Amino acid sequence: MFPPREGEFYNSDRLLTLDNQTMKISKWVANNPIALDKAVRKYHLILPDDYKLLQSRLIHNHFEYFRDVMGLKLWIEFPGYDQPIAASVPYANDPVKFYKWWKKNEDKVTLSFKEKITLFLKVESLKPGTLIKRHQAILVNKKR
Repeated sequence: MFPPREGEFYNSDRLLTLDNQTMKISKWVANNPIALDKAVRKYHLILPDDYKLLQSRLIHNHFEYFRDVMGLKLWIEFPGYDQPIAASVPYANDPVKFYKWWKKNEDKVTLSFKEKITLFLKVESLKPGTLIKRHQAILVNKKR
């Protein structure tokens, strides 16, 4: 057995055991990138050779998982910026514009419940009447 070791470097040929299955890192990237990514996040594993490949595999083959774990750290195409930026930038710097974009693109960035409430409250304070009814309802229910 080769359990993950906190903060260690793992090259492509190093063996790793997850869920009673042992494979080389390169095989984890190819066969079960989600399990490997969860281990990387939980144990702060360092993959100098395979990190970009792992990210690419997650983006292209498991986007829903990747989007959900990245949340506001996800890089997005956002109006007014020439290049992709972290979703956290417009979320923090221009919440009304971010909200208007996000309500049309909810499938592109996953917000936690707390992040949604924070955004809705900020938008409501900056530009009352902007929230759609279902988002207003969340705030009303939260205040009870």
